[in-house]
Amino acid sequence: MRRGRPARCADALAWARGAGYAGTWFDAVVEPNRSAVARYERLGFTVIGTVPGAFEHPALGRIGLHVMHCPF
Repeated sequence: MRRGRPARCADALAWARGAGYAGTWFDAVVEPNRSAVARYERLGFTVIGTVPGAFEHPALGRIGLHVMHCPF
């Protein structure tokens, strides 16, 4: 059975914790994608910075990319 993205992300976080990692990060979550940002925040991530104008969105022009971190 195919699992959804949040479940796969939770599985990856559980694996990393079990493997002894101190945390993990995403380095390219587009700033206006509020649903993705909220999803990752529910999994324990926080925005630790934004690279301004790093992505050329087809409708919005240059937008920022969030760097998100999840400590374990």
